[in-house]
Amino acid sequence: MREASEAIVYLQPLSEPREHLLALIVHPGSPQDGPLADDMIEIAGFGRTAVRNLLFAQSDKLNIGTAAFVPVPGELLGWLTADWAAKQESGEIADRRWLDTMARVVADLGRHLMAPVARRLDTLGITRVVLIAGESLGLLPLHAGPVGVDGHPFGERFETRYAPSATALYAAHPPRSAETGYRLIGIANPDGSLHFADIEMRRV
Repeated sequence: MREASEAIVYLQPLSEPREHLLALIVHPGSPQDGPLADDMIEIAGFGRTAVRNLLFAQSDKLNIGTAAFVPVPGELLGWLTADWAAKQESGEIADRRWLDTMARVVADLGRHLMAPVARRLDTLGITRVVLIAGESLGLLPLHAGPVGVDGHPFGERFETRYAPSATALYAAHPPRSAETGYRLIGIANPDGSLHFADIEMRRV
């Protein structure tokens, strides 16, 4: 990291020894021999199964507990499957349900996941963040979650970028002494199923 106000935040859903998510913040003040306890934030109940259910499982309602982030099977992406086509909902109804569901999910992501991370980043004086989200968590718009009493999205509080890994981040932005300028590593359409992704990546 080249700037004192920048941090990398790893977000990893886990299922062992229990369902939870570990957020690890790496910043210029991080000791070489291991992270500080305050830089490891555990979110109870938000593990691999919960994230997978939140994204892909089918249910009529999305319910998230208040004490901890404990999603039950939701419809965030599952509504795109054949079950939804069988309901013969009009495009307008489907769009409205998608927007309503996304609004609830994003609000809960902010309150239960990104708000604790934001509080620690504020304490550290961090203004720029790279999010490295493990597994299918990277499909969620983590930067859009509202944090703090003002309700502003995480991405407005912190200049936010995403990276698939620290290795890819370093490859895309090597130290200036090694190479001038910037490069982009983009994986747009690995299996050929996304019709416009190649065009979009070329434009980026």
